[in-house]
Amino acid sequence: MRITGWRWGAHYYVRAIFICERLGIREPVILLIDTGASTTTFFSEDIGLSVSTYRALPPAATVMTLGGPQRHRRIPYEAQLVFATAAGRPYIIELSGCDVISRRSIGIERPLHFQGILGMDIINGFRRWSADGRCIMFEI
Repeated sequence: MRITGWRWGAHYYVRAIFICERLGIREPVILLIDTGASTTTFFSEDIGLSVSTYRALPPAATVMTLGGPQRHRRIPYEAQLVFATAAGRPYIIELSGCDVISRRSIGIERPLHFQGILGMDIINGFRRWSADGRCIMFEI
């Protein structure tokens, strides 16, 4: 089975649904595929986290972002990332937690066309992946 994404401009993207039952989150997301990112990270505003909930989350590692070094927050609860396979079946990745960052904290006020970044922590879990200039494919 495989999961496919698409290229738009210079980047590749993939659709998924982010679920964190403990926080009451069930949001469709478009993820920018970033093979230079160690961890998958979501924008807090785009997955429905309130500012107070975001601020109450424990800090994660400091990372380099568009706005310079920033400290992410960590959702310490179990979550799921659900992809649709090319066959139309769901493929669920269980997360023991995940990183989030506020767009505002890196100087981005308006929503982007993606809600997070798919990093190597998840990409490395696929058997293999390839891109042909128009689409990207992950083999399960």
